[in-house]
Amino acid sequence: MNKAYLGATLLGLAGCTAAGASAINPSDDLHCAVMIRILEQNADEFGATPVAKKGLYVLQTWYFSKIKRERLAEAQGVVEAMKENPGQISSASQKCSNRAFGDPGFARWKSIASDDYDQKAMR
Repeated sequence: MNKAYLGATLLGLAGCTAAGASAINPSDDLHCAVMIRILEQNADEFGATPVAKKGLYVLQTWYFSKIKRERLAEAQGVVEAMKENPGQISSASQKCSNRAFGDPGFARWKSIASDDYDQKAMR
């Protein structure tokens, strides 16, 4: 899974959704976590490849690991914002991906989460 492939996949998947992101803040870990999680949950519907599904898993676990539990109550607001402006999920999800790949700690997380995904897939 590389940044360019995952970025292209996010653009493609997000372009297939009926949800949007004008109120989505790609600089906010909760917003990225919720948005990527929704894309991950709908990956089969959008025809995502196994590598893309793995990438979405890695990204959403990264962002969920960074947020405080108390913020989870705000998740529904992110979902509602996504429903209001479908045309903006693509660029927001790409920004979330770029932000993750730009974080020095992400490379290590990506390795661990990828292994976790593979182990779950084997069960």
